[in-house]
Amino acid sequence: MYYQRNREKCLLKSANYRKNNRLKVNKEQRDRNAKVKYTTLSHYSNGIPKCAHCGFEDTRALCIDHINNDGNQERKRLLGRNFGVRGTFICNYLYRNNFPVGYQVLCANCNLIKHIEKVKSDVRLRELELAKVL
Repeated sequence: MYYQRNREKCLLKSANYRKNNRLKVNKEQRDRNAKVKYTTLSHYSNGIPKCAHCGFEDTRALCIDHINNDGNQERKRLLGRNFGVRGTFICNYLYRNNFPVGYQVLCANCNLIKHIEKVKSDVRLRELELAKVL
């Protein structure tokens, strides 16, 4: 109730606090993002964060992967665009939504390899379709 009646005052107070305590606020946000990332990676790894393909465990190089390669459609649905999404966004989204199915943890190398293989497969399919037309 108080916030609804004094929304502008509360927003101004909050903005001033963030401005005057920028280092503290930034550190708290980094710590929270690290906790959410670790929790999310742990959930999708069934315990200790590691790559689903090769077992790599350094969390600095681990990322969330859409198992069905539908990340593009999901970004469009959630944001209205399919670019500019950082890892913290997807980790926070999964964390807030009780870890929905359809995701896995991959290291950066395995994720890139998966992407390259998909692109090669898509090119082969297009070449086959073109050959059928001709």
